[in-house]
Amino acid sequence: MTNILGRLGGVLEDLFKSGRESVARKKLNLDDPQEILDAHKDNFAVGNDEIVRVDLDEDPRIVMITILTKDDKFEFYTQQKIETLEALLEKNFRDKLFVERLPT
Repeated sequence: MTNILGRLGGVLEDLFKSGRESVARKKLNLDDPQEILDAHKDNFAVGNDEIVRVDLDEDPRIVMITILTKDDKFEFYTQQKIETLEALLEKNFRDKLFVERLPT
């Protein structure tokens, strides 16, 4: 679970971080959840059992990711394709994942 959020966080972080910070993050072993948590003082784990719902909402220019836990609500924005995010998240959140695409 942490690994998935770590990868998702990595995608989102590239939108907000400078080149140097992004390069430093890419040196992390993304298969090691503890290394991801230790990489920055503001990182934290969210257990799969704490997650109630994950929403992907497509906009013409961005995708909004909303993660609702028993205690908190987290919102992220990315320019990543919604299909990429859905493929990443559906493996662990199939019954909790709700996707809203733009009308075609």
